Amino acid sequence: MITSAEQAITYLHNLFSHHLVAVVCVHRLVAEHGAAKSLWHNFLCSGFILCNGDNWYFATAGHCLKDLQKLRQRKDIECDLPFFLDSIAPNSKPHPVLQFNIDDRDVEFIDDDAMGIDLGLMRLNYLEVLAFKQSNRIPLTEDKWMAKPSNEIPSYFIAGATNEGSFVSEINGQPVVDIVTKTFRINPIDAEPTIVPEIPWTSFKIPDNSLSDISGMSGGPIFAVQQDGTQVKYWVIALQSQWNAPKRIAFTCRLPEFSRIFEEIERKRHH
Repeated sequence: MITSAEQAITYLHNLFSHHLVAVVCVHRLVAEHGAAKSLWHNFLCSGFILCNGDNWYFATAGHCLKDLQKLRQRKDIECDLPFFLDSIAPNSKPHPVLQFNIDDRDVEFIDDDAMGIDLGLMRLNYLEVLAFKQSNRIPLTEDKWMAKPSNEIPSYFIAGATNEGSFVSEINGQPVVDIVTKTFRINPIDAEPTIVPEIPWTSFKIPDNSLSDISGMSGGPIFAVQQDGTQVKYWVIALQSQWNAPKRIAFTCRLPEFSRIFEEIERKRHH
């Protein structure tokens, strides 16, 4: 029985975590001749697994996939292949690191502040799907990621990995990452970003007692949660996109545009 707000957050974090996947890419500046090597840094973004028909996808913010592509193209850094980190759920089974080359993947994204769309998808291959199943990943089906009308006002939560508390260390010359994931309640608020988009962002106030900085949570899902008798219903309504740190406001992108990106990925695969 859940008797406190802390127990409720723990329960929801365990529930949501089975859908969550983070992408990590460690890198450091290329050392000049004779100079000591610089410290490793961590590119981190959040996301989740969803399915459309028989296909599984990694879903995140469009700007995360674009930034990852740019990072991999830089000549002034030493950069490992990015990898999926899916051992963030309770009782996840160990597995080999799932590295991938983003340049060789079925990837589509839209990152357009003027339109108000910041969505990205990467189609997962057979081995990745198998590994995610073995580590208890559960893809969100369409009924969990399409916006739903509701007669009651749900509660809202953000979930994902966070740079705050995460770090990269080095063991035997190799980078090792330690990633922290969080779930906490957020409250809707009327606010506008610097660029007012055609499709309005959904904005939320981040509580002062949560994190000082939510970087790393970009691409993380915004869950709507309702109590239905003894059952908890939840679905994803948006992805975290922009962060106004001084005002502690998160601007999130709604999900219906995913259908457009699905169609573009499948069109490219068959041409």
